[in-house]
Amino acid sequence: MTRGLANRRRSFALLAAFAVAAVAPSCIGYIRSRVNEPVPTQVLTSLRIGQDDLGACLAALGAPVHVFEYDGDGMVLLWSWQDIDDWSLDVSVPVTEFANAEFELDLTATERLGCVLWFGPDLVLSGWRRGQLGDLVTVRQPPRYIE
Repeated sequence: MTRGLANRRRSFALLAAFAVAAVAPSCIGYIRSRVNEPVPTQVLTSLRIGQDDLGACLAALGAPVHVFEYDGDGMVLLWSWQDIDDWSLDVSVPVTEFANAEFELDLTATERLGCVLWFGPDLVLSGWRRGQLGDLVTVRQPPRYIE
């Protein structure tokens, strides 16, 4: 997704959220949060593609946040982190006497940073990349069940 399209979607989402907030009980707040620690670039560049195995990479980086299937018999490991301060919008609409419909708009998740490591069937590092998660993780396929 291009940055221009992402910015237009973000602007539209904010406009829609503020329109809903105008007619529903809502709260606009400021968010400051930190999720996970960034993987240092020097640690990533020290990994040797075609030589380091899964164990060596995990020893250098620690546990990943997600693991995905790759090319049927390989795997992709994902680390992500975020250090943000941004505005949020919470809307609560009474549905019945005892229930409310609520949602929270937080557009910062699309900007979360991370890195991915690819491993083939021999569990040897075949590549890595660092950047925004939306650019790193393509459309995922559901997991396959092994009989």
